[in-house]
Amino acid sequence: MKEKLKKDLFHLYKTTSFIKKKTKTSFIVILIDILWCYIFYSANYNEYRIFEFYKISHKNRKTYLTKRKYYSIIRNLNNSEDINILKNQSIFYEKFNKYLKREIYDISKMSFKESELFLKNNPEIICTSYDSNSKYEKLNVKDYRSPAFMIEYMKQNKLFIMQKPILEHKMMVDINKYSMNYISIVTLYYNDDVNIIFSSIKFGSKDEYIYNIDESNPIMGKIDEENSCIYTICKDEKGMSYKEHPITKIKFDKYKVPRFNEALNLVKSLAKQIQDVKLIEWRIMISKTGPILMEAVQWEDYYFSQLSVNNKNKEGLLPLFNKILK
Repeated sequence: MKEKLKKDLFHLYKTTSFIKKKTKTSFIVILIDILWCYIFYSANYNEYRIFEFYKISHKNRKTYLTKRKYYSIIRNLNNSEDINILKNQSIFYEKFNKYLKREIYDISKMSFKESELFLKNNPEIICTSYDSNSKYEKLNVKDYRSPAFMIEYMKQNKLFIMQKPILEHKMMVDINKYSMNYISIVTLYYNDDVNIIFSSIKFGSKDEYIYNIDESNPIMGKIDEENSCIYTICKDEKGMSYKEHPITKIKFDKYKVPRFNEALNLVKSLAKQIQDVKLIEWRIMISKTGPILMEAVQWEDYYFSQLSVNNKNKEGLLPLFNKILK
């Protein structure tokens, strides 16, 4: 407890010093404002910095969805038992089988001969474990002595779920051909209606093949639902801003997400299939043939959706939630 307090005080000091240097405001004034925001807006010192509360009026500060407010909302929206459908990939794929548009295989439910035959016919696959938070791996039989050795590797590493690699839409590949790029759409199902809370796109940032862009400092951008375009500049997880992709130099302000309206229609159908988990982030790949469901998680990234770069009016998401949940 004492160590945690020391750590919090240290980070509070660093945050206050950072804002003091940036705004040329006195240390004590900033510190008092941070404490004020904690008491009246439930915003901690980290949220104060991330949401740039030092630039925002008291009226608008009330509109931000902070950690404490988020957990208060999520407890009432998502059934803790049904959330396991999202956490276990095998159960998830079975639940949403008719929306997958591809074959998903569970090697724990296949005989050795069935697994071996599949790999002989499909030497390159992507695989993952049952845990929805685990990474994907891209494997190729040519890198193993035989399909049997590859199957053994998968079982030892609990990579039971396998599928053929997905061929992405050309416009997604043009941004970065080395990674699995995808769009994320957050839905809130309430009173028999599906509401879109936030939409974004994620690109890999490196020129090496990565199937798990969330592990490689991805570049993220808000999607404007009205025109399917990237809203403004993009950000990575380190806070760096991008007007274009660092590898391909494609301009983000001129980029229109392909088949985005189809993806919106898809998630609206998906959200109705799991009505006791109301707030969900759907991760969708745009393939050559249209949007494809990859996975879904309980939405937690309320930070990125409320960054100033995604929010010209400096207003948070709380009014939208209040309007839907009234």
